[in-house]
Amino acid sequence: MIKMNTSARFLQLRRSLIDFRNYSQAFPQDALDERGFKAKKVLELDPKVSSAITNGLFHPRNHPGVCKKKVDELPEKVVNAMEILTEKQKKSQLSKQADEMRARLWGRLMPPEKRDYIEKIRAQKEKVQATLQEMDLDLNEEAASKVQEKVTIRRLQDVIHPWHPLGVSEETCLHYFVSRTAAEYCVLHKIFHQIQLSNPEFTPSTLFDFGSGVGSGYWAAKEVWQNSLKEIYNVDTNVNMNELASKILQMTNTSFSPKDGVYFRQFLPVSSDRTYDITLSSFTLLELPSFKDRMEAVSTLWAKTENYLVIVEDGTNAGYQAVIEARNLITHMESNKSSKGVGAHVVAPCMHELVCPRFVHDLTPCNFEVSYLPPRFLNNKQDRMKHLYSYIVLKKGPRPKDDSQWPRCVRETLIRNKHIHLRLCTAEGTLENVLIQKAYNCSNAYKCAKHTKWGDCLPGKVIEYEQEIAQQKKKGQT
Repeated sequence: MIKMNTSARFLQLRRSLIDFRNYSQAFPQDALDERGFKAKKVLELDPKVSSAITNGLFHPRNHPGVCKKKVDELPEKVVNAMEILTEKQKKSQLSKQADEMRARLWGRLMPPEKRDYIEKIRAQKEKVQATLQEMDLDLNEEAASKVQEKVTIRRLQDVIHPWHPLGVSEETCLHYFVSRTAAEYCVLHKIFHQIQLSNPEFTPSTLFDFGSGVGSGYWAAKEVWQNSLKEIYNVDTNVNMNELASKILQMTNTSFSPKDGVYFRQFLPVSSDRTYDITLSSFTLLELPSFKDRMEAVSTLWAKTENYLVIVEDGTNAGYQAVIEARNLITHMESNKSSKGVGAHVVAPCMHELVCPRFVHDLTPCNFEVSYLPPRFLNNKQDRMKHLYSYIVLKKGPRPKDDSQWPRCVRETLIRNKHIHLRLCTAEGTLENVLIQKAYNCSNAYKCAKHTKWGDCLPGKVIEYEQEIAQQKKKGQT
């Protein structure tokens, strides 16, 4: 027997833990063979993709399902403006404040509803009353009532989280600019680039950004569609945030006056007649105090949408829930319309308008990862950071009949010896754990699966292994 050294044993254990973390859900028993693996699967490539790879038009690593982002840091002129605006502050202290702001935003929860307060107060009162009865204290009715109220309030502080919107001071806005802009810019750029890949002929001329903040949506949209955008309408209730965003545009020698098509407003416009090619809500829904406010904002944005609506939140359980609420509202509204209605379909990340399988059957949010480089001037170095986000892209109109609806990889791809583990969300509204083995797939299909990363689409469909496919593979389909 070959003995493993401590380092090798540690690496093996670490890999096992990673596998367990990413694939914690068990495979269905009817899909397991006698060795405990899932039934043999074959990736049947899209005919167009297969032909293009065979003819050498592109390598499998660049198949059409891959969504490679082109940027991983802020534009240099924005970083220069950030450095000028913070030149009077100590960089070590500013870096610490930025980390605190980042942690605070990541830890945000859904605002409690009134009914949540009522239910929790009633439950705590009953528990306290039962406890006092068990203790059998010699108290009159008035004293017992005061004790019950005091203990109930103390317990409620532990079970009800405090919620309040982001501060509106100039200092808070500046900390937000330093801590979050790089991550938000890279997230939005990747999503916009994904829209561009799915619809290369789409050339938007107008953008409506709800909760525009310091202008991350502006910079990302300008980078992707710089030649077509003519008007950008920014709305943020924080006056200081609007002033900071306009100041950044001035410092970067970017036109921002109304005559140049860039507007900053504090409230949503009253009229809903005007529509925009893209409406955007990025990292904003959790700033609204109630479910009613969130739904009213989403319905208003959808009414202002001409083509695409993009909603993005942090990839936490709370952010994912806010995105799912918006998705369910719009798909429900459009499904209940008459046959003459405009209709809607989900462009990304889902391949369907059915109930989200992860929301119903899974305990983890549907999120995706982006890596980015924070501003170098904070710590005199650029350690790459990662940010998780949840999003939805909806488009007006029914789903095109020629839409490929390829399954999307919704977790990190695990590449092992001669086999690949994929976690896929399919057009049928199901989550599937798929094991692609090299022995049962043609070379092109296996390479495409190997180069499909978290967030990419798999260019084809996964089917059960059949003897006919094996025979075709032996004939030379490699």
